Amino acid sequence: MSNLRGRPTNARIHIFVLFAAVCLLAVPALAQFSTTANPVAPGLGDSNVFNFQQWPVVGQVKTLRGDPVAHARVEVVPANTAAEFRVLTTDLQGGFETQYVLKAIRLDAVNDLSIELNVSKKGFLKAHALIHLTGQNRACVIPITLRQPLEDPDLLPQADLISQGSRRN
Repeated sequence: MSNLRGRPTNARIHIFVLFAAVCLLAVPALAQFSTTANPVAPGLGDSNVFNFQQWPVVGQVKTLRGDPVAHARVEVVPANTAAEFRVLTTDLQGGFETQYVLKAIRLDAVNDLSIELNVSKKGFLKAHALIHLTGQNRACVIPITLRQPLEDPDLLPQADLISQGSRRN
């Protein structure tokens, strides 16, 4: 009986070694998971701490009369970052919306976002806009106006506007 109480048995030693091995192996396994893809908790479990900045791109497409243009195609092309090109469709009120989440090592490294918008719909002339978003105007709605092929006689025709713009360059 003194053997059972004085010294641990082989089974107890094996269980203790197995438990210690499982606990110690879990630490390197947890280090393999990086949470930098999660903007809610960036940097947990990773030595590369990134700052995630959200850039909403919100706009509304209307006619010259102010009527919303539904089902227009909106191409969003980031100009100053390697973010992806996106194609959106306007809703019944002419609205469109997307969001870019950009990561940077320093908080001020991504302090602006330039995007090119190309808007088209059958029966309308194409519209183009180059938008420069900064920290102050992140929440603004970008207005886009689609014109019908029959142009307003009070406005400069689009062909003349393009030709005059190319002469200046």
